[in-house]
Amino acid sequence: MKIFAEKLAEFKQKSIGELDKKTEELLEFKEIVDTMSELSKKIHLLPGLQKALILNIE
Repeated sequence: MKIFAEKLAEFKQKSIGELDKKTEELLEFKEIVDTMSELSKKIHLLPGLQKALILNIE
C-alpha cells in the first residue's frame, strides 16, 4: 500500500507540473493573439496602411 501511495503522489506532482507548463503556454498564446488583435484594429483605422499591406502581400 505504501508503494501505491508513493506512486500516486509522484503521478500527482508530475501532472501538476505539466498543467503549470500548459497554463504558462496558454498565457503566452493569449498575449500573442491579443497583440495581433490590437494590430488588426490599428490597420483597419488607417486605410492607407491597409492598402499598402495588401499591395505588399500580392
